[in-house]
This record gives sequence, C-alpha cells and structure tokens, in this order.
Amino acid sequence: MPVPELKENPSPLRYIFLFWLPLAAMWLFMGLETPIINACIARMPMAKENLAAYGVTFSITVLIESPIIQMLTTGTALAADRKRYRQLIRFMHVMALILTALHLVLAMPSVYRFAVSRVMGIPEDIMELSRIPFLFLAPFHAAVGYRRLWQGVLIRYGKTREVTYIMIIRFISTVAILLAGFLFTHLNAALLGALSLSAGVLMGACSAGFFTLPIVKRLPEDERGVSVLRLKDLLRFYIPLLLTSLILMASRPILAAGISRGTLPLESLAVWPVIEGFVFVFRSLSMSYQEVVVALMNRKSMAGLLRRFAIFLAGGVGLLYLITAGTPLSRIWFQHVAGLDSELLPMALIPFLLALPVPVLSGPVALYRGILVHRGNTGTIAGAVIINSLSLAFFIFAGVAWLPYSGALIAAGALSLSLLIESIFLRIRVGTLPGALC
Repeated sequence: MPVPELKENPSPLRYIFLFWLPLAAMWLFMGLETPIINACIARMPMAKENLAAYGVTFSITVLIESPIIQMLTTGTALAADRKRYRQLIRFMHVMALILTALHLVLAMPSVYRFAVSRVMGIPEDIMELSRIPFLFLAPFHAAVGYRRLWQGVLIRYGKTREVTYIMIIRFISTVAILLAGFLFTHLNAALLGALSLSAGVLMGACSAGFFTLPIVKRLPEDERGVSVLRLKDLLRFYIPLLLTSLILMASRPILAAGISRGTLPLESLAVWPVIEGFVFVFRSLSMSYQEVVVALMNRKSMAGLLRRFAIFLAGGVGLLYLITAGTPLSRIWFQHVAGLDSELLPMALIPFLLALPVPVLSGPVALYRGILVHRGNTGTIAGAVIINSLSLAFFIFAGVAWLPYSGALIAAGALSLSLLIESIFLRIRVGTLPGALC
C-alpha cells in the first residue's frame, strides 16, 4: 500500500495517531453539520414541525445515498493504478446517474406521499413540509459519491491532511449558506437546511476533485503485482459493501417509523435528529478508523498495534462521551446550542445517556470491518449489518408496542443494543478467520 513509510520517530502508535487524526477531523466536521443545521432550524418559526420534517427528509436522502457511501473504502482499497482508477470512476458515473434519477422519482408528489405517509407512517403535515426540501437534496448523492471516491484515493496515497481540508471547505460552505438564509431570508427552515447541505456537498466534491487531480496524473498505468480490476471483480468486492450501507442507512427510516408509532410521536420526531446528530459527533471519531486499518493493515507488525489503538480509541471516546452526558455540558448543548425548548429538553438528556455504547462500540466495529475489507471478505460485513438492522427493527417496534416510554428513549436503547449484537458477531467472525487479529 503506497502510504508513507514508518520512521524510527515517530513511534508506530504515534504514526497511527497522526494518520488517523485528519480522518477523524473529516468525520468530525461532517458530524457537526447536522447539529448546526438542527440548531438553526430550532431557532426559526415552527421549530418543532421543521425539525421533524428535516429529520424525515434527511433520513430518506441518506438511505438513497447509501449505495455510494462505500466509495471511500473502495477508493482506499482498490485505486492502485490508472486502469483501476478509470474503472472506479466509470462505476461512479453510473451510480450517480441511477441514484439521482431515483431521488427525483421519489420526489414526485404522489410517490412521496405514498412512501412517507403510507409506508413510514409520518404525520400528514410533516410529510407535506418535508417534500420540497427533499427535492432540493437531489444533487446530494452524486456530490457525496465523487467526493468519497477521491478522498479514498487521497487516503491510499497518504494525503490525509487534504481530506481534512476538503471537509473544512464543505463545512464552511454549508454554514455560510445556512447563516445567510437565517439572517437575510424568510425561507422555510427545513428548506434552508436542505439548501445549505446541498451547497456544502457540492463544494466538497469540487475541492476533492481539485486535490486528487495531481495524484491521478501521477498514477502508473499498471501497478506491478496488482491484477487488472475487472467489472465482475469490482462488483464482487463492492456489492456486499453496497448492501451494508443500504441496510445500515435503512436504520434512519426504521427508527423514524418506529418513533412515529410510539408515545409522543411529534415531540420524539423533533428531538431525535438532535440526539442522533450529537451522538454522531462522538461516533465519527471511531468510524474514521476503518480507513486507517484498510490502509495500514498489510504493514509488518502493524496488526497488534492497530488493535491496541482501537482499544485506546474506544476508551477515550467513551470517557469523553460520559463526561459530556453526565455533566451540565449535555444540557448546555441541547438547550443553548441545539436550541431545544423547555418542553423538548428533558426528552433529549436521558436518551443521549442511554446511547453511550454507540460511540464506544464503533471503534471495535471499525477495526473488524477494516480487517475484513483488507482480506476482501466484504460479505461478512454485510451479514453483520443485516443482523444489526434486524435487531434494530425488533427492538424499536417491540419497544414502542410494549413499553410506556417516549419513542426517542426507545430508539436510543434499540440503537445501542443492535450495535452491541453486531460487534459480538464481527468479533466472532474475525476470530475464526485465518490470520485473525484478535
């Protein structure tokens, strides 16, 4: 793997830390977007309804986007030479066209009403409020797909700082449009959130292409010792990852559908995107570790060090989360940053604490997934995510049917339990494979 060689100094663990840190920053900036958008919406007219509408819009959008999420991992693992890169970019063109067309079809009034109101069970007024914002998120899929592919190429060639620069450009663009709309227009709050997010991802894609172009120009036509990437090989590698993302992203609509059938549905739908966004900020620090494992796993004596770093990472993120959840910091965030009013604030604090296992377990899960991607065993990752999603659906729907608690509280518990089950399954599977790390 053509990443910078280890030197005597820094130490191997410090080297992993320095390789991981820009990727963690990338995910952190991405994780901060949703809380900031939600905070802005919470300070605009009809805050409760618009928070719920934006949450529904975003959950459906990321479900459609899910087939191209794994272009980051694919670019990191497979972009070894120019022939392979051309195969990957052609594949991305096709995916972008299909997903954008699917988004536009779903945005048609009759189709959207059926999917959101009839299938998901979202209240009629929230469904109507969310449709136009959903339409304006149509560029989201292509922009995210190209950016992630190009970021994967950058990671493969050790350019992790550029990955962070891309996310800073995206973050600044999103926040600039959001603040301009908040201060100088009278746009509907959910629509403003969608417009700012679309602008941000488009700027991220453009900057990713700019930073990747010099690397692509220097790629060898054929990398010695690397086989030609045929379409069937690419599909064999990618389809399990595609299914992984598709099933994983389905958790958002599954949770939204479960919450809408529970106690206090409108309040829970309004507060859940704020909780989920704040949890994602912590979880993002661990999720970024998968690409580190993919890039560095074939280095000599690196396996044990990657495992040790994953343990440190899980412990550090868990401690930071616990400090935030168990102190006034969480109240300060939800009330003064996210802008939840006195009615919604109590509904956020306990679910946030209950979601503690999510960022802690995300570190080991990232480690196990990275090992499996490195070995080309992407099918096991898909199987783990299927188990996660089935567990999530069972826990959320059984919880709202049998327990007298708010939908947001049950959703937090379901998310934690389902990720725990996935992590156990992955640990067992990695341990049974040849050359197991753990």
